[in-house]
Amino acid sequence: MKHGQAEALCERFWSKLPANIGAAAWGIVAPRFTHLIELLLKSAHARKLLSSSQRNTESLWEHLFDSLQALQLIEPESEMHILDAGSGNGFPGLPLALALPNVRISLAERSGSKAEFLEFAAASLSITSATVLAMEVGSRTWDALKPDLVIMRALLRASQLPRLFLPNDPSAPPFVVFTTAEKSSEWIFTAKSLGYGLLKSHAYVYPGTGANRETLKFIKR
Repeated sequence: MKHGQAEALCERFWSKLPANIGAAAWGIVAPRFTHLIELLLKSAHARKLLSSSQRNTESLWEHLFDSLQALQLIEPESEMHILDAGSGNGFPGLPLALALPNVRISLAERSGSKAEFLEFAAASLSITSATVLAMEVGSRTWDALKPDLVIMRALLRASQLPRLFLPNDPSAPPFVVFTTAEKSSEWIFTAKSLGYGLLKSHAYVYPGTGANRETLKFIKR
């Protein structure tokens, strides 16, 4: 993919967001996305944040594009507290915090060095709605933090879902996962065994690789 193409895809996606998202104009939010990418690149070596293939602007815009796809499944008027479980380098939590300034975003990350970066990035970007939690997410997290929605981009495989979402847990919230088109049926099957049904999904193509991706939103039945 040519340099700048992923950023252009982000802008095109942004222009088509539903009105209820309440997103700021692209000209306002784009410089903040750029700042986030610059922070990641500057911190990559010292904090060991990125793989060698990710240490370039285009790759990070691709990750940002992927992260923003969750906006198609979020209801910001009712889902006022979102937990990014396993936030890692900040995708998707930090882009979502920039996109949804009126929604509280909790960034849960067990790695101390990555949690430190998340704190640094949130402060540098003046994101007052984001809280960094240096912790590992577990099934007891939901009752303690009471999120309206949990988002997981690369935390676990479908087969590991029962570790977090217990069948008879009344506090278990709706959740969104990022996956591939080939693996979506596995997520649906596993979630169903835990009492969750697929509420809605969003299909898209990952820039650069051309891979077919999906975000899936599950709710307790």
